[in-house]
Amino acid sequence: MVEDRLADAADARWLLDEADPGDWSGPALTALAGSRGWRPVDAAAADPSAASPPDGAGRGECRLVPFGEAAARYSGGREYREIAVPAAVDPSPVDHRTAARTFRQVRDSMVAALGPADAFGSHGPHGPWFDPVPRWGAPFLRWRRPGSRVLELRAAPVGADLVLQPVEPYEAWRADTHEWSELGDVGGFVGERLVPNNEGLFTPGVPRVTTWKQWQALIPGYLARLPAETLALGEHVDLYLFGGSTPRLRIISSPDGELCLKADLRTPDDPVLAGWCRSTDQSMSWRYDAGGAGKVDADQLARLIVATLRAEKVRSLSQLVVVRDQGMHWAHFGFFMR
Repeated sequence: MVEDRLADAADARWLLDEADPGDWSGPALTALAGSRGWRPVDAAAADPSAASPPDGAGRGECRLVPFGEAAARYSGGREYREIAVPAAVDPSPVDHRTAARTFRQVRDSMVAALGPADAFGSHGPHGPWFDPVPRWGAPFLRWRRPGSRVLELRAAPVGADLVLQPVEPYEAWRADTHEWSELGDVGGFVGERLVPNNEGLFTPGVPRVTTWKQWQALIPGYLARLPAETLALGEHVDLYLFGGSTPRLRIISSPDGELCLKADLRTPDDPVLAGWCRSTDQSMSWRYDAGGAGKVDADQLARLIVATLRAEKVRSLSQLVVVRDQGMHWAHFGFFMR
């Protein structure tokens, strides 16, 4: 019997630790879906140009996503690369903040059931395998079982999905994509915990840009989505930028979905004229409030970041270093820093 409901924390626990995807063939995944009361739908038969489904669409369904010809070399003989079950359906959220809060509610229930995710972040402008992502952001959390499976909570075009995958194909695809893609085709960020479940995980390199002009043109996409994504994830992202050995600028996005800059601003110009105000904490003396989820003027902010760093005597991008948080491995693909 097909149950007209969304996936919940109990389903997540089952998918991660008990479900048997077998050889990832159609019959094996159809049996898996049927044992949970889900109706399997082959994603290859769906119309990619169809309009967003009405509220309630997708409840009780799970999508079986095949590798297809383009991704066949990553399949290892498997027919399907993932099974995706809707965990939230919101076809037309009012704004970025509303969409992020919808994801955050699901995220909180999953973390309560499964514990902290082994990795979290944003997929950037494209999802895995270049699937489409929501306009407001592409947050994800991943629970990894080495050599077996990964369960991902992923923002979807009309809500959020629980996605079960084999470990190797996506990680191999990610490594190749980051090595061979053009600048701008990869983005987002990832934070990976230093835990046993991430043993053997390879984090691809970050494409480097060489000029201020090129960097300024590329980072607005990362900046525009960041506050909504940290709100959705309930995480704090803090980019501490050093010019050589000297701290020059911090870019901070809070779990409340607010983005700001901090700096000491040793230049002779009046920072107030550029929108800075005195900071109330002891880390750096000046603060610039860039806005909240969906409200950031990312092009203007990118110009301000470049102008500030250059005024602070960071002569080239080769001098710029990001200091990472302890206990985590970070890669900010969309900011071109690691």
